[in-house]
Amino acid sequence: MFDFERLDTYKLALEFCGDVENLLHDIPKNEFTLIDQLKRASISIPLNIAEGCGRWHDKEKKQFYFIGRGSAFECVPILSILENKGLVKKEIIIQLRDKLTRLVQMLTKLAQSTDNKRDRDM
Repeated sequence: MFDFERLDTYKLALEFCGDVENLLHDIPKNEFTLIDQLKRASISIPLNIAEGCGRWHDKEKKQFYFIGRGSAFECVPILSILENKGLVKKEIIIQLRDKLTRLVQMLTKLAQSTDNKRDRDM
């Protein structure tokens, strides 16, 4: 098992990806741009967590955690657009946004932990 696979942040990011995949099955194919963008943004979250964990230097780790955080933020307006178009029920949007809020908080703490680790090592 890789270290990142033990992280709750990574596990939640994978769960969010699964939720997005399930959601996208019900979206009409003519909304390809939104489907593709949401899929790529959601997948980017766990990918950047994994890549960050694989980096040797804390500054690099932090950069990837923040890229993953940015991808989580990117999902928010896409979900809003899908809701505004009447393609996704508000209840589902609320659940997904709640997961994104938790992911952003967890990614922020993960990035901050690289600073704390450096401070302890000095």
